[in-house]
Amino acid sequence: MSQYSEPIIVKVKKIKEALPYFDEANQNTLVIFDIDSTLTTPSDPCLRRFSIKKHKDIFDRYVGQLTKKQLYIFTHLLILQSPSQLVEKEFPKVIIRLQKRGVKTIACTASTTGNIGNIVKNFSLWRFHELKKLGIDFSSIFPGRSLFPYEGCDDDMPGIERGIVGCGHKVKKGMLFDKIVAHVNFTPNKVIVIDDKMENIESFMNEIKFRYPDVKFIGIQYDGMQLLSSIYASKSEFEEKIKVLADRAVKICDQYQVHTPHPLSIKLDELKMAG
Repeated sequence: MSQYSEPIIVKVKKIKEALPYFDEANQNTLVIFDIDSTLTTPSDPCLRRFSIKKHKDIFDRYVGQLTKKQLYIFTHLLILQSPSQLVEKEFPKVIIRLQKRGVKTIACTASTTGNIGNIVKNFSLWRFHELKKLGIDFSSIFPGRSLFPYEGCDDDMPGIERGIVGCGHKVKKGMLFDKIVAHVNFTPNKVIVIDDKMENIESFMNEIKFRYPDVKFIGIQYDGMQLLSSIYASKSEFEEKIKVLADRAVKICDQYQVHTPHPLSIKLDELKMAG
């Protein structure tokens, strides 16, 4: 008989507040980490969410006129433009500690698995190397690359690359849970999701509740970016860099075939780049 367990959702401002939930994880647990604004953020303050909110009028002036294709490229350029940095320096130790205890760990991000013009031919692989430089490696759970066939996603196919799931901009993260457990050949009895966006946590929770009612779910909404909220770019510097990136996105779209995400999947006000 099914033994349904009520999901748990908590909010934390620092990763140390989530440690009691990680300490209870075991070899039958899968921990799913978001990347952008959870594990990492651009090292350039101009490209962070708080600078964008502070200078929203400038951002809207240049980005608001982009087409869907151009905006799709622009959101990835924000990530590619500067080296990534950890939101909290403790993350690598936390993840390594979990892995050494036999806890399965994986990353899931709302970014493409394909190319960004001629800048990056494999965005997922770029992600892997960027995290590796910061001391984070999820490849032990799935060392290869595989795309997830999904209806309506021929031009923005989700998939997994060295333990990093890219769901693109057409599919909610949780909708891929079935494909994730199939590819890593592991069905957990507990899932812990840590993400800065509640909508991503809820998408996993709803999918697991429907398809895997016996699996215990813990969602951790992480607001670590507030630790960096006092670091802003100046108005002039922000305008210069955003203009350059917007112009670059237009040129890339003119020169290369670019996948087009669903028109409702990117919200300017929330800057849903990759999450």
